[in-house]
Amino acid sequence: MAEQVVELQPGESKLVSFEAVPHEARTYQVTVDGLTGSFKAVAAPAFTFSNVSLSIMTCPVATAWKTPTFICNVVNHNAVPVTHSLNMRYRRYSVKRGEWYGPFEEREGLIELTLAPGESYIYTFEGYHEQWNDPGDWECDPAMGSTYDWEFWLEDELGNKSTIATVRT
Repeated sequence: MAEQVVELQPGESKLVSFEAVPHEARTYQVTVDGLTGSFKAVAAPAFTFSNVSLSIMTCPVATAWKTPTFICNVVNHNAVPVTHSLNMRYRRYSVKRGEWYGPFEEREGLIELTLAPGESYIYTFEGYHEQWNDPGDWECDPAMGSTYDWEFWLEDELGNKSTIATVRT
C-alpha cells in the first residue's frame, strides 16, 4: 500500500494524494492515521458491438463437419480509454431432441482489448485454426454437426453482448 510521511506545523495544511487501482467495482474503505473514508470504484464503460456476421465453411480436416467464421465490429464510444476481455460464445439447439446445449466459449477466441476514445477494432474468430496448445496442428473448433440451430455472439467479462448471429446446419 502507498505511504507518505507529511509533517505539518500548527495551522498548516498540505494536499496529499494517492492513486488506487481497484480490481473490482465496489466501495472501498480507506483509513489514514485513524481517519476513515471510502470511495466507490465503478465498472469500465461498455464497448459498442455492431456489424455482426457469421459464415460457415466445410472443415478441411474433417469434411463431415462445418466450422464458423464470426466477425464483429467493436467500438469505444466513451470519453476515456477502456479495456475489456472479449470472447466469442455460442450455443446449439438440437432440432431432433428439442433441447439447447451451452453456452460454450472458445479458448482461442479470448482477447484482452484496450481501445482509445472513438477507436474501433474488428474482432474475427475463425473456426479453422491452429490449435492453441499444439502449433502446426490445425483443427476445426467448434466442429458443427448437422441438424442444429447455432447461435454465436461476442461477450465481455461483464456480460455485455453483441447481437446474436444464427445459422442452421
